[in-house]
Amino acid sequence: MASNKVTSAFTGPWHIDCRLSKELPDDKPIRGRFVAALVAGTLAAASVTWLVWAVYSRETRLSDIAAARHRIEVNNAEANRIRGVGTALAADAARIDDMYVQARAPLTVSEFIQETGRTRPAPIRLDMVELTTGSVTLRGGLNESSQRASVLLSRYVADLRGSAYFRKLFSAITLTSLERNEQTGSINFEITLKLKADAS
Repeated sequence: MASNKVTSAFTGPWHIDCRLSKELPDDKPIRGRFVAALVAGTLAAASVTWLVWAVYSRETRLSDIAAARHRIEVNNAEANRIRGVGTALAADAARIDDMYVQARAPLTVSEFIQETGRTRPAPIRLDMVELTTGSVTLRGGLNESSQRASVLLSRYVADLRGSAYFRKLFSAITLTSLERNEQTGSINFEITLKLKADAS
């Protein structure tokens, strides 16, 4: 029996392959170079951006530091000026307080000195009379032995306490200091007279 199969000379694919595969360039190296260039460019751009940001941040910090130092200098100058004004005001207030104390003091200086001198023994000298809030302090000295000085000062304090003038103004009169001055050899003393509450 004869075969019906048709024998054909063309047994390849249904279309003709016209590509010249051997003559085309290999695209794999091109893709590798492109990826490498892209990564390198990205890293370079990131580095430049970071460098610009770092320089900008540094300049900004330096500018902020300079502005802060300027503000500190201005504030220090202002604070010094305010402290100076405060010191002047404190001194003025102290002077006003002293004037107020002296103005409302229940004793007059001339009368007090007269009464103090009247009761003072001859060997005793008075160097200073200090009036403070609530008290008067007498400071002076005498050129006597320690024993003789103690006797004279005790008598002087007793005379002050016995004076009607001092009893009216002072609630307590005490010898608060007695010591020898090694340089001059004299005895230095301090007597404190405490004003009465209703007299201060």
